[in-house]
Amino acid sequence: GGEIFDRTGSYALAFWVALGMSLLSPVLLWIVAPRRASPPPTRH
Repeated sequence: GGEIFDRTGSYALAFWVALGMSLLSPVLLWIVAPRRASPPPTRH
C-alpha cells in the first residue's frame, strides 16, 4: 500500500486491489481444488 500511496496520494487503489483479490481468490481456489473421484457404479 505504501508504494501505491506514494504514487497516487491515496489508498483507494490499494483498497480496490485488495478487494478484487479477496473476491477472486476463493474462485481460483475452487477452480484448482482437487476433485473427488465419483463413486463406482453400483450393481443391482
